[in-house]
Amino acid sequence: ISVLGDMTVLGAAAEIAVQCRERVGNGHLPRVVLDHAKKAIVGLRPLKAEHFPGLQSLRAHLHISRAQACLEMEMWDEAKEDSQAALACDPAFKEAECMIKAAES
Repeated sequence: ISVLGDMTVLGAAAEIAVQCRERVGNGHLPRVVLDHAKKAIVGLRPLKAEHFPGLQSLRAHLHISRAQACLEMEMWDEAKEDSQAALACDPAFKEAECMIKAAES
């Protein structure tokens, strides 16, 4: 993938992240959030964090959007997995810790 291709993927993933956060924030379309965020996560896999500052934060936000959608659909194990993945991307992401607690309760 070229640098321009990487930038296109990064831009598309960032747009998806914003849309997913808005949707889960409003309680809309959790299944669509799961699907779209997963596609963005997969699309970002080839990109290296050392080349793109903020990439790990973007990955964390995509996982947290999935976790919130999972919580809305009472998919507790999946919510916990995505929350843990968010923490793996960004260990300081406090929202991920809260999602893990919500999935466990």
